[in-house]
Amino acid sequence: MSKKLLLPVYAMTAIAYTALANNPYIHEVMEYRPAPGQFINVLPAPADGEAPAEAATRVLAGKQSGGMICLGAFGGYTVFRFDHPVANVQGDYDFKISGNAPPTGSSEPGIVSVSIDVNQNGLPDDPWYELAGSNYALETTLHDYTVTYHRPGPDDSGEHYIRWTDNIGGEGWLASNAFHKQPYWPAWDNDSETLTFAGTRLAPNKVDKNGDGTYFVLEPLPWGYVDNISAAQDPGFNLEWAVDSNGNPVHLAYADFFKVHTAILQTNGSLGETSTEITGAEDLHPDADINTSLPAVTHAPVVVIGLGHSHIIVRSTVATACSIISATGATVTRSLLLHPCDNFLDTTSIPPGIYILSTPLTTIKFVIR
Repeated sequence: MSKKLLLPVYAMTAIAYTALANNPYIHEVMEYRPAPGQFINVLPAPADGEAPAEAATRVLAGKQSGGMICLGAFGGYTVFRFDHPVANVQGDYDFKISGNAPPTGSSEPGIVSVSIDVNQNGLPDDPWYELAGSNYALETTLHDYTVTYHRPGPDDSGEHYIRWTDNIGGEGWLASNAFHKQPYWPAWDNDSETLTFAGTRLAPNKVDKNGDGTYFVLEPLPWGYVDNISAAQDPGFNLEWAVDSNGNPVHLAYADFFKVHTAILQTNGSLGETSTEITGAEDLHPDADINTSLPAVTHAPVVVIGLGHSHIIVRSTVATACSIISATGATVTRSLLLHPCDNFLDTTSIPPGIYILSTPLTTIKFVIR
């Protein structure tokens, strides 16, 4: 069932800065549960007696971008943490997750969700908040989607290798190909006849360039996904994109746990299935302290979700007026109208500095660089 994104503007968390003490890279992979796929049991290749999360930690931990893990087809996922909570720094991107996407033509988007350790038990068992990327609210996006993969028989291969069924009456196959001949079913699962995954599913992004299924290009999505564009092009992720399970935006002061799942279910001829790859993650502000006097999770009707060279993006749930005010209290722009959507406000005539977006509902501090 498709959901509409209910868009907000929150009062942003105040951040203090201290001497750098935290490692900016992944500390531990807590869960690695890939779906079937052509790189499974290879990226990573498990050592003897090694659990899935241990193999993924060995490959990813402590590196900006090092080894690589594959999440397999739709729903395959991993959960990791840094050695500290990642702060929500106002007016900036908060963290990056790198994949192996080239600049064009081979986008395999993964959706990011984050969680706060509310019960303080050190485990990712509290509510998850999806970071609503550019395609979250499209009619073609399926929320509460579930797919089940069925273990292949000893003679299954080729176009009809691993059968899948879903919770909306769909079914299909993951194909095997001549380039990857190892079993595509995760080797860590020795007993199950089926594997089931749930999450938000995005529409297919493949384009059949020749019209005959021999040459597919996987088009990148506008923003907000892992392994979607090259690491050099990707500015990162903003915790202000977070929404709850009903699609209502939330403001998170920080995040403790990070989850990525493959977001598209499709096969692409000789390219095989779409499967998100991860090569590392980085906290972009590891020296940022969290203001513990503010709530960890709050709801609000408006939020600044992006900053460009000539605009800011303001996400609103309602139609309301707003003004931009300088740090000295001078009104820079007045009587701007926000619509219940993502609003692009022109800032080309505004010099760099700290500003306040003021509405009758809330005020938000942001920075123009």
